[in-house]
Amino acid sequence: MIYKSIHTLILLCWIILTTSPVFHIHTAIPEIPYIYTDNKLYEIDIKGTEKSFTITINRINYEYDVYFHNGQKAGIYIEYPIITGLSDSDIQDRINTIIKNEIVETNKNILAPDTIVEGKVYITHANQGLINIAYYMYYDHISAAHPVSYFYGLNIDLRKGEKIHLLDFMDVDERLLYRTDDNPTSMEDHWKSEVRLPFHMFLDAYAIYDSEEDKDAYHWRSKDDAINDLLGYEGGKCWYIAENKDIVFTFLSNWIAIPYRNLSDLIYPEYYAILETSD
Repeated sequence: MIYKSIHTLILLCWIILTTSPVFHIHTAIPEIPYIYTDNKLYEIDIKGTEKSFTITINRINYEYDVYFHNGQKAGIYIEYPIITGLSDSDIQDRINTIIKNEIVETNKNILAPDTIVEGKVYITHANQGLINIAYYMYYDHISAAHPVSYFYGLNIDLRKGEKIHLLDFMDVDERLLYRTDDNPTSMEDHWKSEVRLPFHMFLDAYAIYDSEEDKDAYHWRSKDDAINDLLGYEGGKCWYIAENKDIVFTFLSNWIAIPYRNLSDLIYPEYYAILETSD
């Protein structure tokens, strides 16, 4: 009887294994040709007494004939600006190279037929001395549980044709960490463990704990770690100047906008003067 039961169980297992669908886990996806296009979306004309120039927003597509579950094709779809009309062509070329390297080329390294990368760009502020760009990046992988998104800034000195790192724009030290957006609720919201957007304090937006007692799931970075990151790689892309000249600081998908006059003791005089005199 026991022998018959075991025999029956083995037979049942064999039937299931030979009739059930087979699922393969792909460890590598073969190279698939992609289609490249580059389309102009719109133009912005910047007029001034010293310089006039045009910012053209393009969208670059690297598209694979591979579809995600939502019907979207895998590939890279990134907007990026191109500057034309500057009297100094060398500076103009340097600026356009910086923009394309920062926004497009960095993300082209992710190019793969199992990935979607989308980038939306915003010209947040432009005058005779500065161009400030915010760009939103969205990443999805065909096997990921959910997509991720990040918010970045890119700031360029029009006079020098150079990217402005945060430490070239202002002092970066512990004073910055305690700044607020001047909203009356700043102190009310501070240190609520569930604090979320909109953030009113730099400490909250950057997930920084003030002391070990304040450390929680929403405040997990030390002050020293945050300052070191701001002085390093993060400081190159974690901020931009908004249309109203607020300085917007970004961290992952978090952000806080601080009026530039609230940072008058930190912003270097040459850039503070540009903000004071620009429209």
